Amino acid sequence: MIEDLDQIASCIWSHHFPNHGASEQDIDDRQRALGHVFPPEMRQFYLRINGASLFRRRNEVPPFRLLSIAEIATARLKVYGAEEDSYGAACEIAFCDRGDGDFVAIDLAESDRNPPAAGPPIIDVWHEAYPNKEHCPVICHGFVAFLKLALASEGDSFFWGRQ
Repeated sequence: MIEDLDQIASCIWSHHFPNHGASEQDIDDRQRALGHVFPPEMRQFYLRINGASLFRRRNEVPPFRLLSIAEIATARLKVYGAEEDSYGAACEIAFCDRGDGDFVAIDLAESDRNPPAAGPPIIDVWHEAYPNKEHCPVICHGFVAFLKLALASEGDSFFWGRQ
């Protein structure tokens, strides 16, 4: 069982399709552009791996594509192409493309002020219903927790509905 960020990075480098790590400057620039600071484990991950395709199969869109630092944006921008409050909160940052118009986002509102012990909420950004929280549930808490679940899913992009 994968327990920590070192094991996660090793698994991704061995069995998936990662990009080489981002620079400190690239991460700082993206955080500044978004107006939010990434949790330490997310920052550490991106220093090692600047995005990756997980479970990619020949001629198929991967069920999880961890976005590169340059691609990370608000969920509302990814879904609607606009930065309007009616399209979702500016603190919900999309970091994973599910390949079908849906994304996974991290809610950085609380972690900016007072990091929750379990980590910030990781949200299913279902494009048909976003930002309706009733239809876009919290998948788990914490960036590393999501990576563990995604890697354990064996490519089942709807694993959180089967927990």
